[in-house]
Amino acid sequence: MPDVAHVSQAGFSDAVGQSQQVFRTILTALSEPGRIMSVTGAPGVQLGLDAAALAFLLTLADGDTPVWIGGETDDALAAYLRFHTGAPIVADPGAAQFALIADPGRYLPLRSFDPGTEDFPDRSATVILGVKAIGDSGAFALRGPGIPDRRQLAIAGLPQHFAADWAENHAQFPCGVDLILTCGTELVGLPRSIVLEMPCT
Repeated sequence: MPDVAHVSQAGFSDAVGQSQQVFRTILTALSEPGRIMSVTGAPGVQLGLDAAALAFLLTLADGDTPVWIGGETDDALAAYLRFHTGAPIVADPGAAQFALIADPGRYLPLRSFDPGTEDFPDRSATVILGVKAIGDSGAFALRGPGIPDRRQLAIAGLPQHFAADWAENHAQFPCGVDLILTCGTELVGLPRSIVLEMPCT
């Protein structure tokens, strides 16, 4: 049985105002890929994930958006999300609208999630991936819509095979999943339209 103390912890202190602010932050992050955005006022619950990831789900998840939360169901987090958002928690990653991978050690290939269809590419999943660090000056180069030329990004904690996985996901465009990287209160948007040039390993 999930910990009732976790379930009853508050979400946003100002549900309307803060969710609107987080929503605008998410839109900016996805329209300006690679730009590091900060989420303020995220609830301070101890559920083993970044504040930015939790703020994202509190803002966008609802009763019509199935959520997958990792390789092993976290009962406390599942109960918290059901209580605060009404979102169904699913065991099949392919059935999720939003997928949360708080621990990169539990990373699944992006093809595990719904890429949408040619008729309805907008119905694809969004994957939220927690990483160890994000910086605005690094060896990763981003190109594509929303970036005037190139944008540099430092990302620590990505799975070793992420480069090939992202290239495969990008090649499906306009299908494919969108990715949100989170670290603490920071988040970065990586839409499927973006070319991500990785450092040589």
